[in-house]
Amino acid sequence: MFLDRIRIGSRIFAGFFVLVVLLVGLSALSSTYLLGFGGHADRIAKSTNLVGLANDYALKLERLSNQVLLFAQTVDLQDREGIATIRAAAEQSGATLVDALRDAGNGDRADALESLTADYIATLEPLVLRAENLTAASDTMLLGASQLGQSAAKLEEFIAKRDPVMAEKYGDKLGAFNLAAIVNSLQYPIVRTPEALEAARAKTSELTDLQEEIKSAFGGLKRNEKKLFSYAVRDNDLLKQGANQLEGSIGGFRQSMDDFKTAVRGVQAITQNIREEAMARQAALVDAAHADSTNSALTNIIVAAIGVLIALTLAFGITMSILRPLKRVNGDMTRLSENDTDIDLVDINRRDEFGAMARTVSIFRDNALKIETMAEERITLQRIEEEKRRSSLGAMANTIEGETTGLVQSVSHQVTRMREAVTEVAAAAERVTTQTETATGAAEQSQSHATAIGDAAVRLTNAIGSIANRVERQRGIAQNAVGSTQQSAKAVDDLREVATSIEQIVDLIRGIAGQTNLLALNATIEAARAGDAGKGFAVVAAEVKNLAGQTEKATEQITEHVNAMGAVTDRCVASMEDVGVTVRDMMSISDEVAGDVEQQRLETEEITGAIALAGDAAHNVSSAIFEVSNDIEATRKLSVDLTRRADEVERNVTELTASLDRAVASAGSDEDATEDGSDKDQTSSETQNWDAGNLVRFPQSSMLGAA
Repeated sequence: MFLDRIRIGSRIFAGFFVLVVLLVGLSALSSTYLLGFGGHADRIAKSTNLVGLANDYALKLERLSNQVLLFAQTVDLQDREGIATIRAAAEQSGATLVDALRDAGNGDRADALESLTADYIATLEPLVLRAENLTAASDTMLLGASQLGQSAAKLEEFIAKRDPVMAEKYGDKLGAFNLAAIVNSLQYPIVRTPEALEAARAKTSELTDLQEEIKSAFGGLKRNEKKLFSYAVRDNDLLKQGANQLEGSIGGFRQSMDDFKTAVRGVQAITQNIREEAMARQAALVDAAHADSTNSALTNIIVAAIGVLIALTLAFGITMSILRPLKRVNGDMTRLSENDTDIDLVDINRRDEFGAMARTVSIFRDNALKIETMAEERITLQRIEEEKRRSSLGAMANTIEGETTGLVQSVSHQVTRMREAVTEVAAAAERVTTQTETATGAAEQSQSHATAIGDAAVRLTNAIGSIANRVERQRGIAQNAVGSTQQSAKAVDDLREVATSIEQIVDLIRGIAGQTNLLALNATIEAARAGDAGKGFAVVAAEVKNLAGQTEKATEQITEHVNAMGAVTDRCVASMEDVGVTVRDMMSISDEVAGDVEQQRLETEEITGAIALAGDAAHNVSSAIFEVSNDIEATRKLSVDLTRRADEVERNVTELTASLDRAVASAGSDEDATEDGSDKDQTSSETQNWDAGNLVRFPQSSMLGAA
């Protein structure tokens, strides 16, 4: 067959190539139709864009009209700014629409739209100004209402004070008329109807008549009182003026609004025509595109059906040329996997991949035959090896049993000897413990006697120390007396120096008194020269002279006292020197007594030190005996632990002996088990199980041994 000489990859590639060619042809045909649809879509998009621009422009004009009306109602600065914002957006939208019309070749419509746009822009500015005039008129009315409220209140207050009878007659009526005029006047800017205007005019006129009536009822009004009526009338007239101004502004605003709406309607009319024409063109384009799409769809369906038929035929032929030989080769390989080597390789001479697969299966068949022969030879060799292994395993078990038995007996003998040695050590420790307890008692008794002797020596030392302290204290008192005498002598010397200083100060005061006396004399002479003017000064000079005389007498008395104090000081110095000699003699005697007491104290301290050393030695002996007792106790505990460990070793030796017996028995059972001709893997597994089952764990030593 022709396909038997073509490789599978080439067949598949050829099939995909034909399929790709069909798809490329179908895609090219579809692309041609899509290009036509693209032209329709562009034209439809332009028409749709034109409709959208016209709608956007008309919508923004409508928003602009509503914003102007809103500003006329609210007169808010933000609403005024909103007019400018929406106007800019509307002008931008109109310019975009004009450009789109010119691009579409509709220049006449673009020119007409520009003209109408200029018309509505020209009417917009006057309309906004008229709306602002409405604001001014409304502000005038608000101002009049505010001022009327104030002037009416002042007028009512004047009437109440001036004439209570008139106040009772006109007070409530005037307040009601004022309120009615204000309310109806302020209602007109909100409602803006002829009825509201007539009501405002009627109420303000009634208020004017009432004001004139009240003014006529009062006779002989003063100038200031007349001003109250004038202010009330003026404010009421301001309300009337605001209403008339608002009426005119409303009329002008309505006229401007009509002009603006007329211009906007013209723009909206042309935008409506643009929308209608664009939508008509859009509908025609959609119909044409629909017809073209129907024709192209039918053509594509026919071409696609032909391509699918060719592709299915080609795919069926290629698939069958692959599946038939693949099924045969698969059957041959299945039989070969079941150890059936009697197979017929029909496709062995093919030139494609299936021929190569058949030749490979032939090689597998030949190898399977060789493997069967080799398996028979391997079974024979394995049986011989098993016989040799059983023989060597039995000899090894006998050798291990003989050597290990002797070793176990030796270990048991050593353990027995170790237990006996431990028992002897424990008995010796008990004896040493008894002896150390006896030595401890003797050491404690010796320490007690040394302590008693030491206490007596300490008391003797304390008595001698007390005598020494008293002698030392007496000597200290004598030293203090000598020091006090010396300090007293020094104080007397200081007193003599102070007396000398006082004499010097007295001489200085005496000199100052003499100078003061001379100054007083000079002052008296000068006062005599001055006559009557110096009388007061002469009196002061006389007083100063008297004070100088008294000062001189006082200095003479101080001098006498200082001389007497010097004589007493000399006698004190002589007496203190005698006391010092006596105290020094007492100190000499105290030093001799202190020397004798100190010698006795030193000898007593030596005795006390010797006794203390004896007590310390006894204490050290007791401590050493206590430590020996602790060591002996530790030795006893260690011997107990050694005994326990010897028992454990003996138990482990017993377990080891049992493990050896099990190992030898297991080796014999392995020889019997291998006689049934089991394979090498099972033998290896049993050997591993034997090894794991004959591991002996030694407690307290963290070691494993193999039996």
